[in-house]
Amino acid sequence: MFVLRTLKIPVHYSTTKLKLYKLDRLTRRLSYTVKLWSKLIDDNNIRVRRELQDLRYQHYVQEKTRLSSGFVQQAGNKAFWVWKSYRKKLKQNSFIQKPFSKNKRIAVRIDYRTGSIKKVSLKLASYGVELSTLKKHEKLFLLLNPSEYHLKKLSEGKIQDFEIIKKKGKYFVYVVCGFEVEEQKPEKIRGIDLGINRSITTVLLSKTEKPQINILIDKQKQELLTKYNELIARLQQVKKKKKLKQLSDKRKRIAEYFDRVLAKQLSKLSGENEIVAAGYPYNIRAKNMRGNYNKRLREVVHQWSFSRLLKFITEKYEEKGMRVLLVSEKFTSKKCCFCSSMNTERPTQPELHCKNCNAKIDADVNAAINIALSVRNATDELAATDNDFLYKGLKSETNELIQG
Repeated sequence: MFVLRTLKIPVHYSTTKLKLYKLDRLTRRLSYTVKLWSKLIDDNNIRVRRELQDLRYQHYVQEKTRLSSGFVQQAGNKAFWVWKSYRKKLKQNSFIQKPFSKNKRIAVRIDYRTGSIKKVSLKLASYGVELSTLKKHEKLFLLLNPSEYHLKKLSEGKIQDFEIIKKKGKYFVYVVCGFEVEEQKPEKIRGIDLGINRSITTVLLSKTEKPQINILIDKQKQELLTKYNELIARLQQVKKKKKLKQLSDKRKRIAEYFDRVLAKQLSKLSGENEIVAAGYPYNIRAKNMRGNYNKRLREVVHQWSFSRLLKFITEKYEEKGMRVLLVSEKFTSKKCCFCSSMNTERPTQPELHCKNCNAKIDADVNAAINIALSVRNATDELAATDNDFLYKGLKSETNELIQG
């Protein structure tokens, strides 16, 4: 199993102003090149890579930008990937903006044709990046400032390519490393249901053991975010832009930190030989736009970082050699996991009552089980197992959750 990881490494603080000036010119020119490609893709309705490789387009862009063919092709690939993603999302959400509509720097994926990451033996740094520049046959070498974690990952993995991104006046190199991980044979299914009040509800289904239920609630994150949301709301009223920007960035860092901690806690709960099915709330934001007559729900949904949390969960499980499959969570909280009936009701928010089989179960646990069962055929061990065996002892455990 081949796993890719991205390392965010800052460019060394000792980099001279001349080198930063050359790097600034290069990144600006690459951004311009991507926008040229974007216009060509839009105007000519380019949808396959074969059309993108037409020499007429490449020569036109090369003549306009005066960049090498390697940079031109890399910028074209960037524009093509973004447009491909945009067209896919456009089918689900018609309100999405066109690519590159905002006037900001665009990062381009750089490979061996125009740059490389090199190991060096210097006191200041042990790694550097070498780049082609706007001037023919001229190279730009920049030292990197990696942490111990970065050094460990760089030594373990194989460097694929990298991007150079400018954030808040500082340059960072995003290095993509590949790792070979032994893939585990799936014998159990772990269903994951994400929520707002309960961050994660997970159920492990096994052929030999009764289902294991775990609920993770991140109260500290919720309390801190509520505090910062109130502070930001006050600053917006008095229009303190500088302080508002600082607090918004801090709120983002706090949310990201706690999402990483949550993913790590979930990974520690897991053993071996599992396949993970995670519920993804497709189109939840598109369905809760202005006009749904529920302002509070809109606020909660648009602050919910489910994509980032699923990304961190996927990374943690892939490092252990386990696959993570994203499935739609539509109707999973409403459908009875015992008889598959939709004739259910919610007497209280956490409780689900099935009118068909008269079962009572925690709604989040019910959703996690349905998510797990949606990928049941992915495991040889559980594919032919009947529901009665899987749910043995489950009703008593979920009754305790409802009563608690």
